[in-house]
Parts: sequence; C-alpha cells; structure tokens
Amino acid sequence: MTSIDKLEQFAREQESIARDKLNDHQKNVLTKLKQCSGLKERYKVIATDASANDQDDVIETLPSNFDKTIEYYENNLNDIMKSSLQMNDILPFDFNNVKLDEEKSGEYYQGKISSCYKEVIDKFIKTCKPITQFCKILLDVADEKWVDKLGLRRAVFVTVNILVNLLIPVHEISTTLTQAVKEAEIRDTSAANSNDDDNKSVAQQKLKECALQIMKMGNKLKEDAGSLLDVIIDGFGLSDELRNEYFKHVENYYRIETSRGLIHFQLCSYKFEQSEKVSQETLKNYHDEVTVLKREIQNTFNTNVQEICDVLSGLTLVDQ
Repeated sequence: MTSIDKLEQFAREQESIARDKLNDHQKNVLTKLKQCSGLKERYKVIATDASANDQDDVIETLPSNFDKTIEYYENNLNDIMKSSLQMNDILPFDFNNVKLDEEKSGEYYQGKISSCYKEVIDKFIKTCKPITQFCKILLDVADEKWVDKLGLRRAVFVTVNILVNLLIPVHEISTTLTQAVKEAEIRDTSAANSNDDDNKSVAQQKLKECALQIMKMGNKLKEDAGSLLDVIIDGFGLSDELRNEYFKHVENYYRIETSRGLIHFQLCSYKFEQSEKVSQETLKNYHDEVTVLKREIQNTFNTNVQEICDVLSGLTLVDQ
C-alpha cells in the first residue's frame, strides 16, 4: 500500500467520523423544525382561546406576532439543513493527482486531514449554535413552568421583542434590497429585442414594489421603536453592554433610513422617465449598509442568547 493509499484510507475514516457528527446535527435540526412547527400550531390555539390553562400564561406574555418569530427560526433551521446537506457532498477528499512532500511524514499529513475535518464540522456547528439554542429557549419558555420560576421569562420576553421588532425587520429589508439590486441589473441590461424591453418594464415595476415594501417595513419598525426602546431601557436580563449595543443598532438604522430614504420615492415614481434614475451602485451601497447592520444586530443577539444559555446551563441541559 502506497503512502497516498494509506492517507486515502485514513481520510475515509476521518470522513466517516465527520459525517456521523454532521448527521447527529441534522437530526437535531429536524427535531427543532418539528418542535417549532408544533409550537406555532399550539400558539394559534392559545392566542384565540380565552380558557387557556395556567401553563400557557408564559407564552401569552410574548409578542402577539410570536408565530413570526417561530417562522423566522424555521427558515433559519431550513437554511442550516440545506447547508449541512451540501457539506455532505463535499466531505470526501480528492486524492487525484496528489503529490506528497517526501520530507514530511505520514503523521504530518494525517494531522492535517484530521484537523481539517474537525475544524470544518466544529465551526459549522458552532455557527449554527445560536439558532438551535434559541429554538430550545423558545420551547422551554412555552412549555416549562420552571423557566418562569427562575425569573427568566422577562429576560426572554425582552429578547423576543428585540428579535421581532428589530432583527427580523432589518433582515427583511436586507432581503428585499437583495431583490431590488437584481431587478436594477435587469432594468439596466441593453435591450436586444422586444422581450428584453418587456423584462425591463417588469423589473422597473418590481423595483417599485420593493421600494413600497421597504417603506412599509420601515414604517412598522419606526412605529414599534418607542416600545422597543422601552423594552431595551427596562432590559430585564440585559447587561449594560448589550443594552448599549442595541441602542447603537437602533441609532444606526435611523441613520441609514435618513440618508437613503429618498431612494424609495425615486423608485416609486409613476413615470420612470421623469424621475431620477436610482443607479445599481446606489442600491448596492444601500444593501451593503443594511446587511452590515443586520450582521451586527445578529451578533449582539447571539451574545444575548448565549447569556441566557449560560444561566440555563447550570440548571438544565441546554441543547448544543
């Protein structure tokens, strides 16, 4: 057996270990998806049933659009599952045309292969961890009275409010801007025939729809800003550092909205030829600013979730 054959056999063994860890993670995600789906259905009953029992008092204190929170996490879990399935396809090492440095030992290459598999899988699971953790917290809050007894209900209430009234709206605006950038590219494509002209007209109409949607979401965010800031100020369970970071994120949203707000009106002009054309570059810059803000809010939110998990970790098993 050649050195490459030995390494290929070793790589297959490491691949099997990595695949087992990935499969366990996929099973965990599937469980969360089923639980979230069940909780969403249960919440619909609770929200409309005045005779709900005492155990449901906890979930009733959460925002009225709690189902949207679950939907957001369902989408995230589905994205995680999709990514993990794609990872399954790229796990095998390709040893075709591999040449080894004779000065390096087989143990050296085995170490590289082993660490590569471990780092990739561990980093993937760690990246997904805030999503699976928060799903676990939501389920615990909805289904377990002991969470309330530990005084964590208010902390989770604050966290869910921030998710619903800040992170999700900014996420949706970022997603809509992604579509707007694509439509602007179609709009600016040189027309080779009448079909292209039709596509450009459709793209312009979709740009208008994107602008209207962003304004609608922005208005809702601003409408909820007062109660959101109250929640952050009262901030049960929030450290001063987290509270200041959330304030900064709200401030940054208003800064972006103020500097970019005119774009929406320009895109909504009924007669495109009479309006100032919003360039692709302008839309891309707008999209980049919102996407950076979304990432910053998500990072703060992940830290927020981890702090709650740290409290729970000494009291019960928190899903990893």
